[in-house]
Amino acid sequence: MAITYDIKKDPLFQEGAKQATFEIALNMKKAGFSTEDIIKATGLTKDEIDRLS
Repeated sequence: MAITYDIKKDPLFQEGAKQATFEIALNMKKAGFSTEDIIKATGLTKDEIDRLS
């Protein structure tokens, strides 16, 4: 009997995906992308992007 597991519902997977999104947004910010473009590409909010250093 095969066991199936939906990894997208796993909290560790979700946390890792969110961290990866923040890293992408930070790299985009450093590369000079506008906040609006970062929002469109990542789905993050303006506040989340503004908090990136």
